[in-house]
Amino acid sequence: MGSTTEPRLDAEGVDHVWKKWCNVKKVHLGLLLVGWYALPRADIHPPVINRQRDGGLASGLPTTRGALGLHPTFDGLCMPHRLHAFIMAPTLAFFLYKPCLPSAFTHQQFFLFCPSRLVCCTLFSSSLFMAASVDPLVVGRVIGDVVDMFVPTINMSVYYGAKHVTNGCDVKPSLTVNPPKVTLSGHPDEFYTLVMTDPDAPSPSEPSMREWVHWIVADIPGGTNATRGKEALPYVGPRPPVGIHRYILVLFQQKAPLGLVEQPGSRAHFSTRTFANQLDLGLPVATVYFNAQKEPANRRR
Repeated sequence: MGSTTEPRLDAEGVDHVWKKWCNVKKVHLGLLLVGWYALPRADIHPPVINRQRDGGLASGLPTTRGALGLHPTFDGLCMPHRLHAFIMAPTLAFFLYKPCLPSAFTHQQFFLFCPSRLVCCTLFSSSLFMAASVDPLVVGRVIGDVVDMFVPTINMSVYYGAKHVTNGCDVKPSLTVNPPKVTLSGHPDEFYTLVMTDPDAPSPSEPSMREWVHWIVADIPGGTNATRGKEALPYVGPRPPVGIHRYILVLFQQKAPLGLVEQPGSRAHFSTRTFANQLDLGLPVATVYFNAQKEPANRRR
């Protein structure tokens, strides 16, 4: 009887593993995405609801991730989770690839024989997290209507009183009379500009005044809040006349202190892109948006 030998761990064996991996890469990518989408953030928020933006109606069904109880936004994913994903990606890859590996491949040998591919997998996992952080901005058409695609590099938290503003959440206009508390990460020797606009004025179905600018603050030191900056345009709270409006807060990193910033001639027909180009601000470093609609008179508090 012939003896059974284990597969040799040579270059040919590694190529064999790589070819088998290519045959099932779509399934593996799907599993990776499901796993990463299931990771929670440091803070938990309710599921995002898809809504129709016409006629002031707030209707719709929870998104798939919301229905599953998974966190739907991933905006500002905290650094411990990013680091965890970066470290765990190779181990996760090994267990996903295990069904198509020769039996002689152990966890340690997988690391030794496929280092370059593991590095690629690790870097790819990090890029997926960055993509997930802007996903709600794409779904909400903030990227496209107001700003271009960008990579978030600064954590920005926005509160109206006790209400934490997260992408796609609802905020009553009665809560937004006073400016929100906007806190940034970053270093004190770096400066930032904050812009708040409404791209749905006066009506989401006919935004003929897009964008309506509500607030501009420049020279905000990193690691502080918006009150430390210089208000270039005084804050005016949301007052949506009809439909559900998006209110976008966009943060830019300055290359140097701006000093006196000229006020726009009109709040209507403002362009965040043009404003950033004029001041050489580049792409945003953080963005968050919320929805608001006109409140019935008997419910305003």
